Amino acid sequence: MANEKIDIKFEKLDVDDKESIVLDCRFGELDSIKEIFEEMVDSSLIITDDIKDENSNTPLHMAAGNGHLEIIKHLMDLLTKNELISNDQIYKWVAAKNSSGNTALHWATLTNQLEVIKYLCENWKADPLVVNDMGHDCIFVSETNQLHEIEKYYLTNYNIEPEEEESDDEEDIKFSSNDVQYKEGTEINEMTKDAEKAIKEMNIKK
Repeated sequence: MANEKIDIKFEKLDVDDKESIVLDCRFGELDSIKEIFEEMVDSSLIITDDIKDENSNTPLHMAAGNGHLEIIKHLMDLLTKNELISNDQIYKWVAAKNSSGNTALHWATLTNQLEVIKYLCENWKADPLVVNDMGHDCIFVSETNQLHEIEKYYLTNYNIEPEEEESDDEEDIKFSSNDVQYKEGTEINEMTKDAEKAIKEMNIKK
């Protein structure tokens, strides 16, 4: 009985390889990403092999937080053309949270990456009403950090209206395309600490 051959491009990656891919996305190394996923590794592993760093940051977290839109578009192009990956899997990947509960959209908001935000929201259903572990959504992040263009974008494009019944502790807001529940954060000092922690995790390249 002949031994089955396993395509090396589908072999699981080790921790160091995953970290390397995440770092390439952090520093905007587009040529390296192209080489890895076009010649060495099947792009389906971006999702199926759960590529993250030690803080559960995906390649998308790093690219979004550092404003590397071309890398994001390239990754999405690879994934959409891969027959092993469905759009639903990509949407879930976009919505993935790191160890602090932040999505890639949280990081793009925190670091004022408006074009990245537009791309993720308009093409990949990134949800600005998802809250992190501190209970903060992207609208709250933009407001408390005085990111006025981003706040305006969210408020213009997402029809946020208070529901008829509200409790004293929680405000439920209706989202135009999905019934997403939103709990408004209130502690600006805590938001500042969370922002500093997130930026430290990103280690944004100046």
